[in-house]
Amino acid sequence: MKKLFYKSFILMGLTLGFVGCNEDDEPDMPEVVVADGVFVANAGNSSLSNASLSYYDIDTKQVTNNLFAAKNPGEELGSLANDMIIYGSKIYVVVSNSSKIEVLDMTGKRIKNVAVLNEDDSKPAQPRFITSYKGNVYFTAYDGYVRKMDTTSLSISSRVEVGAYPEALTVASNKLYVNNSGYGKGTNVSVINLDTFKEETKIEVGLNPYNMSLTASDGNVYIVTMGNYYDILSEMKKIDVKTNQVTTICNASMIANNGNTMYVYYSVWGGESWFKTYDLSTNTLSSSEFVSASQFTYVNSININPINGDVYLGDVPKSSKGNMYIFDSKGSQLNMFEVGYYPGKCCFTGKTTK
Repeated sequence: MKKLFYKSFILMGLTLGFVGCNEDDEPDMPEVVVADGVFVANAGNSSLSNASLSYYDIDTKQVTNNLFAAKNPGEELGSLANDMIIYGSKIYVVVSNSSKIEVLDMTGKRIKNVAVLNEDDSKPAQPRFITSYKGNVYFTAYDGYVRKMDTTSLSISSRVEVGAYPEALTVASNKLYVNNSGYGKGTNVSVINLDTFKEETKIEVGLNPYNMSLTASDGNVYIVTMGNYYDILSEMKKIDVKTNQVTTICNASMIANNGNTMYVYYSVWGGESWFKTYDLSTNTLSSSEFVSASQFTYVNSININPINGDVYLGDVPKSSKGNMYIFDSKGSQLNMFEVGYYPGKCCFTGKTTK
C-alpha cells in the first residue's frame, strides 16, 4: 500500500468541503481535484470483535485490509464499527459495542481512544452515529444522549438528552436532526440548536427512524423510517428545515445523495428489492433500476464519492467477508474488491494536481 499521505484536500465523508494546502505556489495553474482513495469501516459481526478498517487506492486499485491492526500492533478495532467520518486531518471511528471513539491520523494510527460511558462513568453508553460541524464532532449513544467533542482537545465537552436509542443524525441550518429509534418503537426526530446545544423540538416522522439521515443538496433533511419490518414498510421521508413539515417520498431501506440525485435502495425480506434513483429537481422516482438489486446477497451500505460521483455499494455474501462494488454515476460497474465483514461507512480522500 502506498503511504497514506495527502498533499491536500481531505474530504469528510460525503461532505464537499475541502481543507488543506498546496506546496507549490503556482496561482497561474488551475488546480484539479481528483479521486485518491477511500477508507471503509467494516462493522463486523455484532457478537464478535472483528470490526476492521480497509483502504482502497483508487489510482492503483490496491486494497489494504485490517489497516487498524497493522498500524496499531497488538490492538483490535473492537466490536461493531458502526460509523466513521473524516474531519480535518483526523479519522473518527465509532465502535459501538466497544463503547469508544477511535481517533486516528490519516495513516490509521491511533491518536486517542475516547471511552464513551454514561453520566457517572459506570456503564458503557454505546455510541452509534457521528457527524461534524464548526470544530466539533457530535455523536449519538444508546443512553439517550447526543455528545459534543472538541476536535482539538478530543474531550467530550457537553451532552444533551434526546429520545430513546438515538441513531443517525445530520446537520442542517445550524441545527442537528437526530433519529430517535426507540429500539424500533420511536416515532420522532429531535432538533437541537447548535448555538445553545439544547433541544428545540421533536418532529413526528413515523415508526422507527433508524440509520439513514442526511442533508441533501436542496438543504433539507432526508431520513428513512424502517417501520416494523412487517405491515408498516420502510419509507424515505423529507423534513423541510424551514417548516419542519414531513413528506413521504417513496419506499426505501437505504439512501445516499449526490447533487439532485438521491440513490434509493429498497428491500423487503422475502419480497421485492430494487435500486433506483430519485430526482430532487423533478420529484420523480426512476422507472428503471440504477443497477439490478438481484445481483447482491445483502446490501449493507451505499456511499457516494463526492469528487467523481462514483457509487460504492457494500454487499455481504453468505459465510464470507464483504465485497465493495464501485459503479459510475450511470450504473456501469467499475470494480469490485473484498474488504472485511459487513462493509459500511466509506470516507473519501482527494488531492490536487497542477
